[in-house]
Amino acid sequence: MAASLGVEITYVVSVPGCFDAPLIVKELLSKGDVDSVVVLGSIVKETSLEEYIFNQLVGKLMDLSLEYGKPVCLGVSGPGVYWDDAVRHAGAEAYARMAVEAAYKMFNRLEKLRSTKPTAYPLECR
Repeated sequence: MAASLGVEITYVVSVPGCFDAPLIVKELLSKGDVDSVVVLGSIVKETSLEEYIFNQLVGKLMDLSLEYGKPVCLGVSGPGVYWDDAVRHAGAEAYARMAVEAAYKMFNRLEKLRSTKPTAYPLECR
């Protein structure tokens, strides 16, 4: 997917679990050669803290995106995915594709916004 958009993947980092992702994302965002970050993974139903982990993950990633002014896009299935489905990567390709496309679009829109003079037009969210 990234290649079809002309996007170069500079770093691929694995973490033990989604709970651990924000620290690595923060480190990646601090690098000058990183324009955006895509987080992929699953939060499985068998985890008693699945809702908490998901909510914390989303909140922290949003905070990091705002702090660094760079897109952080989510390709995480769950909560509510069963372990067997997660192991088989249920829908992983679709989640990855959507997250990469979102990162690409957000980066381009931010670049355009940052290089455009102010206008009286409202922000459109699509």
